[in-house]
Amino acid sequence: MGVASAPGCLVEEVDLTGLACPCGDGWACRCGVCVPEGEAGGDCPDETPWASTSHGRRRALDVAAVTEDLQDLVVQVRLTPERLDPALAGPTGEGLRFFDATGRALAHEIDHWDPAGASVVWVRLPEVPKAGMRFFVYYDDSMASDVADAAATWEGYLAVWHLSPDLVDATGKGNGGTDVGTADEESPLGRARHFDQASAVDIGARPSLADVFQTGATITAVIQPNGWGGGSFGRILDKASGVAGEGGWSFQIANGGGVVESLRFERGFVDGSTSGWLGPANAVVLGSWQTVAVIYDEAGGAPLFFVDGASRGASSDGTGTGSFASDALQPLLIGNHEDIRGFDGAIDELRIAAGPRSGAFMEADHRSIRDELLSYGAEETRP
Repeated sequence: MGVASAPGCLVEEVDLTGLACPCGDGWACRCGVCVPEGEAGGDCPDETPWASTSHGRRRALDVAAVTEDLQDLVVQVRLTPERLDPALAGPTGEGLRFFDATGRALAHEIDHWDPAGASVVWVRLPEVPKAGMRFFVYYDDSMASDVADAAATWEGYLAVWHLSPDLVDATGKGNGGTDVGTADEESPLGRARHFDQASAVDIGARPSLADVFQTGATITAVIQPNGWGGGSFGRILDKASGVAGEGGWSFQIANGGGVVESLRFERGFVDGSTSGWLGPANAVVLGSWQTVAVIYDEAGGAPLFFVDGASRGASSDGTGTGSFASDALQPLLIGNHEDIRGFDGAIDELRIAAGPRSGAFMEADHRSIRDELLSYGAEETRP
């Protein structure tokens, strides 16, 4: 970035690379040069080259440090009128573009657009270094067309349901659902679905969602339970022929049968037996929005539960025998099992990822869902 000199510097030239300079008394370092102390402050201009010359403005988005290098993290960019003027993004956000610091375009999906409130955009970051990173949102191009690509954004996922009224699968794999009596509800991410004893979202028996745990999978959901659901075993996701997980599997909240206000996962075997695992007591709180997850690989033993990005372990509650039953013919239901294990409350942002995710990934994912992973820089105008 070159060098500069200014009155007050203790050396003739100052290296701007680190934006630091040795200044004398009464002077302060400002963007690599020394200025009178009263003039210091504000944001220094970002020197990253302008990636989209048709866009008149941009903001830097800084990803906070994480606990290990991550791949394919999809982050929430939450845009409010205070963070970005929606009038400069197009009527439905179609004018937005995202680039990393090298100028590489980043895939994104517009989940929820609300010019008067908070809009939710998901952006896929192929690599996130442990130390964090910077990428940019570009806007202010009245001629921009919509280039959002949900399928590219959710590459590596088997299904993603934002659970807005249309119930589509954002991955483009065709795993959309049919509504069975759920209701639309507001959530921190825009819209969610409200479930009761008689409601569900029926995904059906889709080939792309058959036997996902043979090679490992991660299920994540944002939930707000009002109660423990049917029989006190309210289903988040269920792909089983029997109420105890026979013929498939189920992921649920529970408060009974050895579970105290926590999570439960069940997996069925060919002979009709099942294995079950419980989360720790009081891991799930009624009336509160929480991010819950289960990671399971049939070849790897017990599953692992996460609540709000933190690992909560799992304890055994019975062990099945023989070989695992295929769930290929069982329909996948969100929020119920045969109208007797209905979820009582709201479910949002439900995902099935291919393969087990690391603990560092789960923590970063939760921070993103909570809008706590990114910081938003000042608006810059095109040079």
